[in-house]
Amino acid sequence: MSCWFSPNLSCLCCLSGCCSSFRCLDEPLLRCFAVTRPEADKEDAVAAFSASDGWRTCAASEVARWSSLAYLMGMARVRDRHVPVGMVVCAQGASVLCSWLPEELTAPGTALEVVGSEMHSDYTNPAYSRWNQRGFLYGFMFRKVIPFGFTHAVWYQGESDRGDTARYALKMHAYYNGMTEVFRDKSLKYYFAQIACWKHGQETWHEIRLQQAKFAAEEPNAEMVVTADVGNPDEIHPYDKKPVAKRLAAYALRNDYGFKDIVCDYPAPVSANASTDGTVELVFAHAKSLQVYNLTGKGEVNLELAGEDGVFKPAEIVSEPEKKRPNQYPGSSLLVRAKGVPAPKSVRYLHSASAHG
Repeated sequence: MSCWFSPNLSCLCCLSGCCSSFRCLDEPLLRCFAVTRPEADKEDAVAAFSASDGWRTCAASEVARWSSLAYLMGMARVRDRHVPVGMVVCAQGASVLCSWLPEELTAPGTALEVVGSEMHSDYTNPAYSRWNQRGFLYGFMFRKVIPFGFTHAVWYQGESDRGDTARYALKMHAYYNGMTEVFRDKSLKYYFAQIACWKHGQETWHEIRLQQAKFAAEEPNAEMVVTADVGNPDEIHPYDKKPVAKRLAAYALRNDYGFKDIVCDYPAPVSANASTDGTVELVFAHAKSLQVYNLTGKGEVNLELAGEDGVFKPAEIVSEPEKKRPNQYPGSSLLVRAKGVPAPKSVRYLHSASAHG
């Protein structure tokens, strides 16, 4: 049996019955244990703990109150390996990362001290401020699962930390290191989702994404899945969670369960080479071909180029697409240019919080 820990995750708090478009199924090999949240009402508590041992077996008639992502990931794992899977959901929406850390790690004078500059709406909103205090969720929820042992931890969070982006990777290191210590597993697998697009996100949205990618590159036991192509600009919680769950599960199947042929790495930029004609060649790892995708379906790419003046302007792809597939490009590189940028010096992608692709 494998047991997965699903902490924090605002999207995990979105119940299957109200947030996602999929049909729930009976699966006796899948069970879920939900830690009571600060905002939980009586109905939540009954739904989470009506089984005598605290676990709920996956039944179509009851699973609508589960976490969508936990259900989908657990089903993917069961269906691929036919082994029992337990999902422990320890999640509270609209929560900041410092609330999930031991209070002493964020005390005044420490590297992670909570300062006024990060006291944005999720700290002060009356609906959220109860649990967005130093160490509150660590004591109220996280400590309840410390006696357990887990094979994996899954994470989806970041939106509420947009007021202190520069230290987000440092906080993720502190959180992960804390889990490996209390669960006594220095090689605990940690798979997480990069935050998706949302049109109401602040200008710091892309900085959180960069900090998440930074952490993934620095921590050998971590893998990050990209969600920029499956998010919903009008809804902070992606409506369709199936792609996110499948991508997270794919890393576990490949890295930990012997399915070495599974392709799960996203195309990652490795170099940008400017030419004298004003074009830039972008080279990607983990790509045999590249598809341009966004909500409009028209093939626009959310790439921007800037010259010496630092003013970014929209770029267009000048590479030749595949025949009969106008948004598909062969190989592992793209050639782009931007009007008004004759000598490109910088490139960026999905810089806007609402950018999709």
